[in-house]
Amino acid sequence: GRQVVVGQEAKVTLDTRSNQQLVASAPDIMPHGGSFWDSAQVEMLSITSGASIYYTLDGSTPSRSSILYTGKITLPPSASPSGTPVKAIAVRDGYIDSAVASVVFMIQPRPTTEAVTMAPVSGSYWDSVTVSLASTTAGASIYYTLDGSDSRSLGGGIAPNAILTSSPLIVPPSSNVHVRSYR
Repeated sequence: GRQVVVGQEAKVTLDTRSNQQLVASAPDIMPHGGSFWDSAQVEMLSITSGASIYYTLDGSTPSRSSILYTGKITLPPSASPSGTPVKAIAVRDGYIDSAVASVVFMIQPRPTTEAVTMAPVSGSYWDSVTVSLASTTAGASIYYTLDGSDSRSLGGGIAPNAILTSSPLIVPPSSNVHVRSYR
């Protein structure tokens, strides 16, 4: 591109092929939103060399007076049930400001695992057995699996194959029960 001086103050960068003013590329927000436990580490970048990135976390449209991005940010659990919106623009002198990039992060506190009591206790049984389950924490929900896999996912949340139960639970023969409660 070439630069054209307009008056004493502004420089405008033009595309030499089309003679049109260049536009900054919208920033890339990484990760691209989604669901997270406890917090999310967010990074932003623009492929426009020398561009600055400005962002908002309240759903408003970012401008040159918004928060200047200077490096990775950590988002805490979302205050709103609809999540934390991250909106950003890239700006560079002589360029038109970029389009707004926008993603939403659903960040929730990690469910806590509480103790569960079972009756009868763990053991081997020939037929189906009825098991009473109780959590030591009032208001906790009890989840189980029948294949022995953990009812907690790798990230610490509830595994997708975990089943919410109310007591009593009828356990079929040849099952390996894994139980956790979450509040």
